[in-house]
Amino acid sequence: MGIVLGDAIGEQASQTLRNIRAIDSAVRGLPVLRPLLCYEKPETMALARRIGTYEISARPDAGCRAVPKRPTTAADLGTVLRAEEALDVDGLVEEALSGLKVVRLSWPKKAS
Repeated sequence: MGIVLGDAIGEQASQTLRNIRAIDSAVRGLPVLRPLLCYEKPETMALARRIGTYEISARPDAGCRAVPKRPTTAADLGTVLRAEEALDVDGLVEEALSGLKVVRLSWPKKAS
């Protein structure tokens, strides 16, 4: 089990190295995968279009409802942990899984 995030350094005001470190500390040992971290924004957008997730990700309300309206650029781990304790994690997971969609990805074949 692990967590997959769509972080891209600096693409959002909250995606700072300090905040990424706070998230890693708050997940309590689960592996955190950030497959988009190495991409520039245009590359991420092209990938999203290719796999059919761009439209939903471009909506203003596409994010998690648990995220504050004004995210910080310098998270305090204690505050993060207290906020996490207040979440109904089981309910959020159940809601997320109810809309689960399987997306199969494959790399393009090289031209022969």
